[in-house]
Amino acid sequence: MSDAQPAIEPKACIDERKLALAEANVELSHERPWGLALSGGGIRSATFCFGLLKSLAANKLFHEFDLLSTVSGGGYIGSTIGRLHTEQQKLAKSTSTVPDPLKVEAALGQADTRLFAAWLRANGRYLIPGGAQDLLFAAASYGRNLFAVHFELALLAFLLGGVLIGLDLVAWQWGDGMFRTASADRSLGYQLLGVIDWIPAVCLVMPVFLWIGVLLASAFWAVPTDKAKPFGWPRPVITLVFVIAILALVKSNVPFFLHGELGYSRETAMEWPMLVLLVALMSALVLGHALAVVLALVPNRDLDWARNRLTAWLSVCLASGLGVVALGVLDYFAWMLATIDSAKQSTLGLLAIAVTAALRASLPKIADLPRGLTPGVRIGLLGIVNIVGLALLAFVLVFWISIEHRAIAVVMFVKGATSIAFAQAWQWLLWMVMPPALLVAISWSNREFLNRSSLHTFYRARLVRGYLGAGNPLRFGSTEGAVHDTLGNVREAQPVFRVGEVNPADDVPMHAYEPHLAGCPVHLMNVCVNQTVDPRGGLFNQDRKGMLMTVGPRAGVCVGSGKWAQTEKASALTLGSWVSISGAAVGPGLGASTRPGVSALMMLAGLRMGYWWDSSGFGNADAKRISKYGEFMNELRGRFAGTERREWFLSDGGHFENTAAYALLREECEVIVIADCGADPRYAFGDLENLVRKARIDLQAEITFLRPTSPDPSRRAFGSLNEIASSQSESSIALARIDYRHSGKTGWMFIVKPNMCQGLPVDLVNFKAESPMFPQEPTTDQFFSEAQWESYFQLGSSLGQHLTLAHLKDASAFAHDHFVDDDGVVIAQDAQGNAVMQAPRTRISSRIASTGAVSATIGMGGVLSVCFAAWQAMDSEFHNRTLASRIEPSSYRELTEIFGKLPTSPGAPGSGTALTVTIPQERLGEMATTLLRVGDAVCTTANTPAFRESSLMSLMVARTKEACRASSPRHPSCDELLRDDKIPACLQEEPRIVCEPVYWGRDYGNGAQQAANCWLPPVTASSMPVVTPAAIAALAAASVPAPMPASSASRPMLWS
Repeated sequence: MSDAQPAIEPKACIDERKLALAEANVELSHERPWGLALSGGGIRSATFCFGLLKSLAANKLFHEFDLLSTVSGGGYIGSTIGRLHTEQQKLAKSTSTVPDPLKVEAALGQADTRLFAAWLRANGRYLIPGGAQDLLFAAASYGRNLFAVHFELALLAFLLGGVLIGLDLVAWQWGDGMFRTASADRSLGYQLLGVIDWIPAVCLVMPVFLWIGVLLASAFWAVPTDKAKPFGWPRPVITLVFVIAILALVKSNVPFFLHGELGYSRETAMEWPMLVLLVALMSALVLGHALAVVLALVPNRDLDWARNRLTAWLSVCLASGLGVVALGVLDYFAWMLATIDSAKQSTLGLLAIAVTAALRASLPKIADLPRGLTPGVRIGLLGIVNIVGLALLAFVLVFWISIEHRAIAVVMFVKGATSIAFAQAWQWLLWMVMPPALLVAISWSNREFLNRSSLHTFYRARLVRGYLGAGNPLRFGSTEGAVHDTLGNVREAQPVFRVGEVNPADDVPMHAYEPHLAGCPVHLMNVCVNQTVDPRGGLFNQDRKGMLMTVGPRAGVCVGSGKWAQTEKASALTLGSWVSISGAAVGPGLGASTRPGVSALMMLAGLRMGYWWDSSGFGNADAKRISKYGEFMNELRGRFAGTERREWFLSDGGHFENTAAYALLREECEVIVIADCGADPRYAFGDLENLVRKARIDLQAEITFLRPTSPDPSRRAFGSLNEIASSQSESSIALARIDYRHSGKTGWMFIVKPNMCQGLPVDLVNFKAESPMFPQEPTTDQFFSEAQWESYFQLGSSLGQHLTLAHLKDASAFAHDHFVDDDGVVIAQDAQGNAVMQAPRTRISSRIASTGAVSATIGMGGVLSVCFAAWQAMDSEFHNRTLASRIEPSSYRELTEIFGKLPTSPGAPGSGTALTVTIPQERLGEMATTLLRVGDAVCTTANTPAFRESSLMSLMVARTKEACRASSPRHPSCDELLRDDKIPACLQEEPRIVCEPVYWGRDYGNGAQQAANCWLPPVTASSMPVVTPAAIAALAAASVPAPMPASSASRPMLWS
């Protein structure tokens, strides 16, 4: 990065501004710089700050400020003021005159009658100024971008699903081959199937990670404590013993498992699980000791380095193992979702869409969580949102992978087939993976997609037209022959271009943005560079998760407390772009509030206002770049590398510091006026708290708040923070002392906090009555009505009138005469005008104590309500599942009543039963019809096992079918009941060819009969015959694969 250039550093720009003022014979009343900070808060902040600027200009104060620092909503109006100055500079150049640096200030002081103010007032609903038509436009833009994001996510999910299903097919095909050919009583592989058939295929590699983990742990403990005497003679001897033991175990046991007996006794052979466990454990110990020797002998490295490396590798092994488990869970749940009813799968997909839509409406309100909530409650709520986000992302991935699983299962498990169609499954998998792979390959380097698919473009366009358009004369019908000055009176001209129409002259390139040459304070815009990881493994601030980046005139950029450098034109962007980035309050990157689940929610809901900035023009061209999909996944997971890569993820400057005063403290301003407009309905002053802490840590600037020594009607607008928060006070301005420890200088800070006071216009007071949240309404409200806009504007103007040049110029004397360090005491006047202590000294300030108690109560109540509702939902779900797995009592009773009234007859000789049930012809139709009705109405996948396990139910079904086969002529219900492939599963018979989707293709863990999926099991004798000789003959004539392996009853036990 190049050295700082004088033309873009704030101090150099201030000098240029002073020269411009001197040319116009304008003198400043101070030597050290003064700064004005306009905080974040969306249109609420922009409108209040506009009113404040009007009063500062009317009091001839605006031109006294050397620096103008803005964040988010403060940047809306700050850039508008800068745009007005650049237009005056442009107008002066075209007429070859010297620009008047006080012209904008004069117009700003009379803003109610000026064209630019009328434009701003008319565009209070700057996002959808045209009503329904603009709402449809915004919905179309949002829907297009949301679809694009989900389309890209679906492509990646399909590729991931292709890999997982490919691994599944490999494992399943191996298991199928083992099932068909292996000898059940001798095969190690066949026995292994009974152990692993409940494990997701991808998790079969977990033993490898476990073995590596044992190896690394063994190496850690084997590293010697003294490098001078690393190893003695016992270790090689013990290692040799372990090697001999491993060879002996292999020699004495493996031949049995490979070749059967062959001279080896089954009784002397060790069970294979124990053999594998011992060999793996002993080999890991041996190799671990060998690795410890290698690391201990590395030159120029001490033993602590060796232990550190081993621990780092072990952590990577652990992370990899957890990743494999997560993939296995995704794969298994995707399979479960794929095998449920297609209507239910579609319903779940629609439910996910509905949840996403609900999140779209509710997520922005996360930023409006009351600042007064205790940190524990706020962190807890954020944690809940994080978990919900991760769960929703997992479900979306499961849903897309399940679609692949369902398509594969359709061709893999063919009804009535006697084998699993693996060849067709591989073919379909290839066709399903190739198109996504091709699309990903084509757009691999299209990084611009990330910004074009976000809300940045829409947001920037509306800000540029709604705010920067106020400084564009072309919006008011100007031509080369007739120029309508935007500073002119409203009656002189009317806007002729709608705000919805694009006008390129609204925006200006950042390289050409230099309003300070026309008398404007040097404009500094603040954004946040998000950082949640360090690619190099270095340290970063995990509490902040971001760094401040300040953009100034001529595209000058400063990151943190570093040097200023000018950005090349390719990366400089425009004024409107930086204003929109500075106000990107909602997105996957939220500074300190960034969480993986929250980022996932923001992505899935399409709430992406952040910007991926190519920093190559900032001397970072050689930094590492990652692909479009790498950045996409980083944004989805909330993993941002700060400034270490070429693309930086930028968001609202308020994610680092929301008052915009940080940049002014960095320049050690003598006087700083802050418009503290962040949403703060409880007046907890969270933004000031953040500023004080960061100023002390980063800039060694100590900020001490003051309180008035006694109440004075002439200074009723000034008060302590407690007084500003109190409903019994009229105070809205706080005063603080700044001690710059680096230079030993002192500065003064005036904080203007939006609040009600006496003497406000009647319309503003009435608006407060109608809107109790005023003037601390949520930032999510970005659609101001005329009354709302005017109320904030007039409030800012009213409070700004209390700031005069005498207060600021003589701030030191003003503070010394009328203020002391704030000790929490609140002083008020009694009826006689005497000063009395309204709030005494306490351990905790009165505003903090009350806010904390209420917040804790509300927060805990909300958490308990959510937990109770979740418990009720889970309990209800478990109860419903239990009921669904049972046979419906009334239907079961009807069957038993009919069956119990049937006559009996002597059992057949040798059957072992004295009596057997006979079904007369006249009752057979009734029994068959009732069975079919019960099967259609009651039988489900959940309760089919209950039907099969019921001996009475099996008896009734078997006897009814037996009688139906023997009857002539048959009742129509008998014909239907004997169609085994058409009736519900709970009425079907065994044995039959069953080929249905089952994970692993077969259920190896529950015996041979369960494993006989897509197989023709042998017909066995039973005391309850369920097949006829004709059926057996038909099965024998069919083409049947090799006989099935012996049942689980004949298998040797896995553990003896």
